Amino acid sequence: MSALERARRLLDEPPPPHVPGQLAADLPTPAPAPHNTPDHPTERHAQETEA
Repeated sequence: MSALERARRLLDEPPPPHVPGQLAADLPTPAPAPHNTPDHPTERHAQETEA
């Protein structure tokens, strides 16, 4: 069987059923980083310079 025939056969086959956890979208998203909070160094510095 040539590579072209193998590729055609793969294209004709339906894709396998989706398995949860297989895609990155199924992974839990990490919590966002705490930016722009009073505890954040740059935000604290901005408050000190404004005062």
